[in-house]
Amino acid sequence: MKILLSTLLAALCISASAEVLVYKSSATATTTGLGTLKKEKSGGFTVLDTDTADVCDVVSNPLLKTFYVNFPENYSISTIYGPAKSYTVFALATDTPTASGLDFAKGMNTSFLVNGKGLVAPKSFTTQSRGVFWEPDRFLEYAGKSALDSKRTATYDLAGMDFEDVVEALANYLIGQGYTEEFSRPATTAVTVTMAQAPPPARATLDALASELRLRGGKKIAPRTAAGDITGRKRAVPESEKPGAQLTP
Repeated sequence: MKILLSTLLAALCISASAEVLVYKSSATATTTGLGTLKKEKSGGFTVLDTDTADVCDVVSNPLLKTFYVNFPENYSISTIYGPAKSYTVFALATDTPTASGLDFAKGMNTSFLVNGKGLVAPKSFTTQSRGVFWEPDRFLEYAGKSALDSKRTATYDLAGMDFEDVVEALANYLIGQGYTEEFSRPATTAVTVTMAQAPPPARATLDALASELRLRGGKKIAPRTAAGDITGRKRAVPESEKPGAQLTP
């Protein structure tokens, strides 16, 4: 099982209207252990659904030309108010028999438009992870940053694409750039969108994509308790993450 640590994290936001936001991400992970120190750089995208608070990281390795798709679970979202500013904060704690650590992301909320729709969200954010792994013993330090990809966000919005469709389109974009996906997924109809006003994919295609993506293990958090309120939400802890669960590193 791949521990949810050292993955690209999402900046989480409060939005005036529902929108799927795309962030371009980059990060450096430093792993120390077994008498060695290793640094790895990564790129890719983070996708955020401001209505459901669903998050997905499409993480690429530019050196190996590979990527993988990750759906974080068990995270919490909060809005923190400072002097004349507010911040959106993401936190994900890992505590299993093979790893312990914390993933953290923050971004300052600001107002902007997507195809004429007003949103309040971070336009950029920073991410950090610190964790210890066992079997073998090592620790990880991770630092990254992300910036809103306004062009992709607007293009996918004009195409009428939802969260799952955007994730699939980004994966297909990387494949088109010569990247190979690290973990195989069931075959599905490709969704590709050029950086222009593209028509929405057929409804049957969208339904097939949504079903295929859910097979990967992506889960949605509970519905919001009030309009515009996605703060303080937490995903249910899966059986595999509960104390005493048997995990395969």
